Amino acid sequence: MKRLTNRKRVGTLDEMIKTINQYTQGWIQYYKDGELKTFLAKQMEYLRHRLRALIWKRWKKVDTKYRQLKARGASHKEAMTYANSRKQYWRISKSKLLNRIFSKEKFKQWKLKDFIEILEK
Repeated sequence: MKRLTNRKRVGTLDEMIKTINQYTQGWIQYYKDGELKTFLAKQMEYLRHRLRALIWKRWKKVDTKYRQLKARGASHKEAMTYANSRKQYWRISKSKLLNRIFSKEKFKQWKLKDFIEILEK
């Protein structure tokens, strides 16, 4: 999973999600006979967390972070606070604001397949 979501990886988020979907679908189909449900739920949380950190890293400048947060529904105060934060990518990606902006539904809109849904097919 770390190789697929490397922060230095080039390409668009759509390309990355497509690759992740292909990789995980094959992996789940291969191992689906075992007890995977709780493991896959944790892996899905971890993947969304990594993608949030990756998105935050790609918004390198304070101005970009502010504009992107405002465009996605954050208030002026929230956007200023988070855009000017010097906390690391991983820590910011755990925040309530980024979890609200990049929710499970948002990742579904971006066509990221849920591991549990793949397992149950």
